[in-house]
Amino acid sequence: MKMKKTILFSLLLLTCLCLFSACGAESQETSGLEYELIDGEVIIKSYEDSTARRTLVIPDEIDGKPVTKIDKFGIANAESLLEIHIGKNVKEIDDWGIANNGNLFKFTVDPDNEYFYAVDGVLFNKQRTKLISYPERHQDPYDESFLDLNVNKSIPSAPEVTDEVDLIYVVPEGVQELAPHSFYCVDRLEKLVLPDSLKRIGNMALFQMYGLKEINFPEGLESIGKDGVAFCTSLTEIELPSTIKKLEKYAFFDCNKVTKVTVKAKQSDVEQGELWYPSDNGKELNELQIIWQNG
Repeated sequence: MKMKKTILFSLLLLTCLCLFSACGAESQETSGLEYELIDGEVIIKSYEDSTARRTLVIPDEIDGKPVTKIDKFGIANAESLLEIHIGKNVKEIDDWGIANNGNLFKFTVDPDNEYFYAVDGVLFNKQRTKLISYPERHQDPYDESFLDLNVNKSIPSAPEVTDEVDLIYVVPEGVQELAPHSFYCVDRLEKLVLPDSLKRIGNMALFQMYGLKEINFPEGLESIGKDGVAFCTSLTEIELPSTIKKLEKYAFFDCNKVTKVTVKAKQSDVEQGELWYPSDNGKELNELQIIWQNG
């Protein structure tokens, strides 16, 4: 009788453990992700960073429902991530959805995704008319071994600047917009080449690019958003095209080493937000010249 009770108890315990395991287990894909189900679609709300993970895959589905959106701060401030893979059903990424991931080297995108596309690790919309996000460490040398926790227990530091480190990025021709936060805190690039096709630089698109020394603003550019080129403290001169129509509030906030801004457009044709021109943390720069070439 005692043996029967022992066997019965063992079976009950095993059943409970199995049920607990089934209910509490998370897949490698979904662990760390907080999400919400809205109208039959999964919205990624946040991600808990983990030193045991270097690659995050946004799954196609969770609990049989398509993952369609990365919400505000959904995957942000994750210092351990080196790669983010966008699943095939993601169709919307909030402007703050994938910002400030300080060690991110590259994005990849499911080939069946109809909304996004990755070019050499940089994230674009599918038509490649909008640059969504440039990974903060995209310019640094990369090795697949970085993903192996047994080989690299810590994430390799940014290398010293040498001839082997490419600190220039050429935005592809055809891109019409730099999305908000697209180069957010990319502080090692020294030169950014913008294409003739570019129309708009979004809010905080080129924010805290402390190393940026050279940038062209091409003919065809029409607007620069709020804080669009803010805290670029290595810039010394800015030339804006004749096509510029709108300079939003704080467009060049704290670009405090700039001594001359040349604008080829007519001043009365340009909508000018509060303190759009370079400043020193909001204070006027005494040495600054703003030259409107067409009056």
